[in-house]
Amino acid sequence: MDALLHAKIKHGQLFLFELPKGYAIFRPLTVSESEALLGLAKYITEMSIEDWVLKNTWIAGNLSITYFLVDAPYLIPKSVAHKIIILSNIQEEKDYVKQLEMQRSKAGTLQSTVEILIAGAFKGLDPSKIKDMTQLSQLTLAALAEKVSGQNITIGGRAQRNTALKKFRPDATVIGGEAPIDISSKEVADIPDFNEQF
Repeated sequence: MDALLHAKIKHGQLFLFELPKGYAIFRPLTVSESEALLGLAKYITEMSIEDWVLKNTWIAGNLSITYFLVDAPYLIPKSVAHKIIILSNIQEEKDYVKQLEMQRSKAGTLQSTVEILIAGAFKGLDPSKIKDMTQLSQLTLAALAEKVSGQNITIGGRAQRNTALKKFRPDATVIGGEAPIDISSKEVADIPDFNEQF
């Protein structure tokens, strides 16, 4: 369960293959893995590529990776590896645009706005670490980011949030004290100091 949960968080999507003898879960290929495999395809055998894909993307299941590499009839690992390669990449441009629109819609949520605000204000904080925080911790940092910038996020429609976020660009300045301060300046914020509230 732990491996599955962490894989879902890390990769966003997982592929479940149910076969007569059981099931196995694989992660998608990354863009760089897909591009490298495509570049190597003319120099190495198809079977080598299939084995690499299966070994490097297997996450969990009652069918082990050994089953796919050693015990399964040839067509099963070939078919699974091919599906992983195909499902890891959007095949049609119209589907790519549709997926981008869907992700844009998710990015417009208040939750995403808070995460973007934190990432913009605290440059040294890895975005994946922001996702690993509780919402209370995120909101605490969002309030600090608002103080640093001198601007508050307008809670309202997506258009209002997008307008508010434009004020948190890296080149934005914060008016406070005697002179404007660059929001990306180390004096303003880098990695936040975590205290007992976190």
